[in-house]
Amino acid sequence: MQLAISMKLELVLESTFGVVDIYFLGKLLPLAIATVGHTGSLLTLVFLIPTGLSMRTTAMVARRIGECNNDAARLPAWQAMLGVLAIPLATRRHDRPVRLPKSRAT
Repeated sequence: MQLAISMKLELVLESTFGVVDIYFLGKLLPLAIATVGHTGSLLTLVFLIPTGLSMRTTAMVARRIGECNNDAARLPAWQAMLGVLAIPLATRRHDRPVRLPKSRAT
């Protein structure tokens, strides 16, 4: 029950922050409001995937612990930890410094 209350409080505060942010940025430029709206939508999508994965892992581990099968609970926990390490490695950018061509003297 305490977890649900803290999650609801977090959602309310996040929404309040968005409204206050749009209010003050609206005084600057209308383009700023559009930027905040797009950023909020993108952040929602970015947070959606890890939240879903963590809830899945928690449910699987809790089920195995409830069955008194601690060995089976280790597998989804390890998979989640490996996933946390693999995602940054897979999405890592391999940037190289840009080398501009030498200008030819005429």
